[in-house]
Amino acid sequence: MLTKDLPVDLLTADAVLTALGVRIAAGLFALAGAGLGALVRSEALAIITAVAWWFVIEGLLPGALREPGLAKYLPAAARALIQAGVPAVDGTVAAATGGLLVAAYVAAIAVPAVLLTKRRDVG
Repeated sequence: MLTKDLPVDLLTADAVLTALGVRIAAGLFALAGAGLGALVRSEALAIITAVAWWFVIEGLLPGALREPGLAKYLPAAARALIQAGVPAVDGTVAAATGGLLVAAYVAAIAVPAVLLTKRRDVG
C-alpha cells in the first residue's frame, strides 16, 4: 500500500502495537465516560464536563500551576503514549505507565460512580 508515494506496511510490529494501543485507550476512555455519566446523571453535563476537561482544563492546568512537566501525567498525554507504544525516553512516560495512569484516572471516576449508583438506584 502506498500513501503519497510512501510505503505503508500495516503488518509491522509498530502498526500492531499502535492498533492495540488505540483499542486499549478507547476502552479505558469509554469506561471513564460511562462512569462520568453515572456520576452526574445528565448526558449534557457529562459531555460538557468531558469536553471542557479535554480541551480547556488539560491545556490550562500545567500553566496555571506553573508546572509544565505536569502535562505528561494528564489523561490526554497518557492516552497518546498508550496509542504510540513509546518506550520511556527523554523524560517521557512509557506506554505501559501511561496505561496504568489512564486506568487510575478511570478508577477514580468509576469507583465513586459505582458506589453512588448502588446507593442512589439500588439501595
